[in-house]
Amino acid sequence: PISPVKKILKSYQKEQQLEGHLKYGNPVKVQIDARLAYRVYDEFDSQDFIIDEAGNFIVTLCYPEDAWLYGYLLSYGAYLKVLEPVKLRKTLEVQLRNMLGQYAT
Repeated sequence: PISPVKKILKSYQKEQQLEGHLKYGNPVKVQIDARLAYRVYDEFDSQDFIIDEAGNFIVTLCYPEDAWLYGYLLSYGAYLKVLEPVKLRKTLEVQLRNMLGQYAT
């Protein structure tokens, strides 16, 4: 059976395809820590990831770069690192700095 999270991800991807927003030429490559294996197996198909020599997951996503993607990636916390594209990594860095600024005194 397909997990509820995977259903949501597939539904979002299908919706974006129908609206013409999905850009297949701009994949997002991330590294997810091995400690979150349960999420990788729940949320992605086996053809979407490889396991590196350290046991971490290299996952290729294909979603439009928008607020939904930022929130989704940030939901992994310190267990996810954006490898490509660099522009997305920089965007998340700015968002994280802004978030941190909300708590600075």
